Amino acid sequence: MAQILPPSDLETERRLTALETRLDVTLPTLATKADIAEVKAAIAGAKASLLVWGITTAVAVVAILVSLLLFLAQQLETAPSDESASQPVLSRLPTASSATLPPVATGGSGPKN
Repeated sequence: MAQILPPSDLETERRLTALETRLDVTLPTLATKADIAEVKAAIAGAKASLLVWGITTAVAVVAILVSLLLFLAQQLETAPSDESASQPVLSRLPTASSATLPPVATGGSGPKN
């Protein structure tokens, strides 16, 4: 015959069944040691790649700064030293009387009020 459990045991049996069902669904989705090792290897590879990228960028920035400083030093060495070369260049601008103005259109083609 079937064993009849008291009401408290029936509640415990129902709760235990719900927990077992939840574990049966959750357990296959948990990470294994192999999954964790794979993620660790991927992180180590990304870390190495970022380190190389950062060092390369730092070297490039230093190279650009050094070349800029060398360029500026060369420009300062070859700059003219006499004062006449540092005088501003003046040019003549046309005056209003010598400038030619475009012809003004006259006639009936303008807007009418």
